Amino acid sequence: MKKKLFLGLKEFNYIKEKDKDFFKKVLDLKDIDLFLVIGKYKEDVDFKEFESFIKIENIFTISKKYLDSLTEMDKNIKTEKYEKDKNNYYDEYYKIFFFKEECLFTPADILYLGHDIWTDGYYLSNFTSVDFVLFKDILTNNNNQNVPEIKDLYLIDLSLSQIEEHLFSDKQYNYLPLNNYVKKELYSQIFGKELFNSNLKIGNILKSDKDAHKKD
Repeated sequence: MKKKLFLGLKEFNYIKEKDKDFFKKVLDLKDIDLFLVIGKYKEDVDFKEFESFIKIENIFTISKKYLDSLTEMDKNIKTEKYEKDKNNYYDEYYKIFFFKEECLFTPADILYLGHDIWTDGYYLSNFTSVDFVLFKDILTNNNNQNVPEIKDLYLIDLSLSQIEEHLFSDKQYNYLPLNNYVKKELYSQIFGKELFNSNLKIGNILKSDKDAHKKD
């Protein structure tokens, strides 16, 4: 069974700029298929830009199913952002929906090449079963450059050997350090730095859905 290597638009542009031959190297491999998930509307994507690097049928854009799943509030927010700047509009959350609701491949056969510890790391690992690695050179923290040191963040260079090592290993990914960091950040944003630095435990307030439904 072939392994599936997915990436987004930022990762595609990064690879294209740094090493155009990378795509050919992947395409020449018999045991890996390459895919692109773009958080843009199909009519706003110039597919000719990608046809020399990725099969057009392996490119996914925002779907009607995704749009239909949004609340009215979310639709209005996204529509407003789109109308303000159509050229630069990008929905980072489409890929989460795609892997959860639309992707037909087995999650164990997929590796996502990302750049952001929130949208490509935390959300993917918590809301889908897809594993990820993040490019060191373009690493961001919720689209900001101030990235903290987090254990087991699975950072890589643009190296096919490093990608293959993650894709074909039986490695068990440990996302607990990332999850703990995100919970602390959310706690701090909701309750403020002062309360965050007190002796209160984050677990007493931020419970998982599973814990919330446990009977006493």
